[in-house]
Amino acid sequence: MTSIIINPRGIQDEYLRCLNLCFGNWGDRQSYHWYFERRTSGMETDLIVLRENDKLAAGSAVSYRRVAFADGTAARVGIMTGSWTLPQFRGRGHFTQIIKESLRLTAEAGGSALLAFVTEENSSFRQLAKAGAALVPASYLFSTPQTQARAGNREINRLEKSGPVISEIFARLSDDEARRYCRFLYSWEQDFRSQFIDRPGETEIFRDASGCFGIIEKKGETDILQLFLADVEDEAALTKCLGSFLFHALCEGRKLFLYSTLPTVARACTRLGISIKPGFLTILTTDGAAFEAAHYWTNCSWNVQSGDRV
Repeated sequence: MTSIIINPRGIQDEYLRCLNLCFGNWGDRQSYHWYFERRTSGMETDLIVLRENDKLAAGSAVSYRRVAFADGTAARVGIMTGSWTLPQFRGRGHFTQIIKESLRLTAEAGGSALLAFVTEENSSFRQLAKAGAALVPASYLFSTPQTQARAGNREINRLEKSGPVISEIFARLSDDEARRYCRFLYSWEQDFRSQFIDRPGETEIFRDASGCFGIIEKKGETDILQLFLADVEDEAALTKCLGSFLFHALCEGRKLFLYSTLPTVARACTRLGISIKPGFLTILTTDGAAFEAAHYWTNCSWNVQSGDRV
């Protein structure tokens, strides 16, 4: 017998243990708090737990955010976060149940769509596509031992995480250039800071000589480029900007990872010798009649970066 429980009490340690069983070194209690207990867009995250014969079998969460469209409109969305199924319970339809429950919770929260971030090789992607999700191509981008630190890339300077610096980056996210894309919306500076600065791992802010900003989170041996601000239409300048962060990571003996839904970013990374794993931003609408115009979701260019995804 399978039971679904929403926001069970006292589940934190057990849920965290299952995450680490399913994903290796997923994280600690601080990571759990950031992903599942902080408020996003002023709303609390909903936790979904599936038990089979009273044994914990699967889990997921729905965090709530807002997205802005290129035409100036906005909508609330749910995001599937930290989904897992223990190995002995796989192949029994638990993830399909989680999708349905996540859609229900998103609708109750006033959300128009449920989003998820998946690689093409992930079985979750196949289940979401089977459920009818719209698919926005995305790239998981990472350096390998073969990636070289090429001469000629600009060095980047580390900045203080001061109020004026953070305010400047936040303002850049709201400029006219950004409004040409479908993107996640940060209405207040505190929302932006919670999403990109006050993360579980150590974060650093950098800027190169051309004014390209980047926020890096350190996780293990990897620099995760959670946010970069550059002219994504100018591929030559974009390549130089990303090359700066790659050069910095490799010179420090570290790897670089970033995520993007923009083809220009994927092409720039290819030039730099960064490997690509294809994936998708999947979108399931909670009420098809409310958003019959498909351009709201798939016929516009999405600009989503690593740090936007949760």
